[in-house]
Amino acid sequence: MEYRGVIMNYNKLREVVSENPILIFQHLAKTGGTTYASIMQRCIRQNEFFNSCPHNFDRKGHHGIWDIGEIEKMWARLPAGQKARIRWSGGHIPAQTREIFDRPAYYFGFVRNPVDMVISSLFYNFQRFNKSLDTIDEMNAIFARLKKQNKFSNPQTRHISGAEVDEIITLEHLEKAKRQVDENFVFLAPTERFDDALVISHMLFDWPIRKLFYVRQNVTQTFDVRDYITAEQRQRLKELHALDVKLYDHACMRFDELMCSLGTGFRAKAKLFHFVNEKMPFVPRRLSLAGPSV
Repeated sequence: MEYRGVIMNYNKLREVVSENPILIFQHLAKTGGTTYASIMQRCIRQNEFFNSCPHNFDRKGHHGIWDIGEIEKMWARLPAGQKARIRWSGGHIPAQTREIFDRPAYYFGFVRNPVDMVISSLFYNFQRFNKSLDTIDEMNAIFARLKKQNKFSNPQTRHISGAEVDEIITLEHLEKAKRQVDENFVFLAPTERFDDALVISHMLFDWPIRKLFYVRQNVTQTFDVRDYITAEQRQRLKELHALDVKLYDHACMRFDELMCSLGTGFRAKAKLFHFVNEKMPFVPRRLSLAGPSV
């Protein structure tokens, strides 16, 4: 069946997933995707996963999004028998990826508050290249450069809408991204509700709950952002990424609809999962989320 629902509904999504489409984890940068991908790899059969990461990928030339042409070639080279087994894919894949497959395919993934995502990405890259920020003046210089580089703004809208590398992101891209979320995503969860998304993954995909416990990966080291980012700078970032803010709000609304369709029992399950995961490794990992049906 084709999913074209106006409201995210768990029962409808279960019906979609039960028909064995290809399910694609669309990893947007600095949204918790590395942690989620590590969990996903524990939960799926490796011979059912299509590794779509191109060889010798030029990250700088594509905003960190993999090249659709290379992915299409990799899929075409797979033997028919291997293609028939594929049920999962994922990575920094472009919005057009679902179109290369020979059967229905849907995305799932995470979005993040755009201001927090940009700040996290900025500091992560400073750590990655062993640089440090010694003065507020240095941060102001970075913000001045960001303001001039409009083609690097709204990266989440760019990724989900499938914009070309050199395109300036516009309202048209935002509307395209929102349609993508509405029509082609099983779920797009806010990073801030990571544990809720894991419990939904357990319910939708039948992933064993014992394999979902995690420690965060690829995380920016702890810092007090207030030492560097002023309220005025946060506001400037919000304005620079205004379309991402609107996309984030839309994704939150759709995720809330999905949560409402799960009923009151879901909240207790998610709360229990979060409690046990936070207490690891001091709590035995034998956990059943059986409870009120949802």
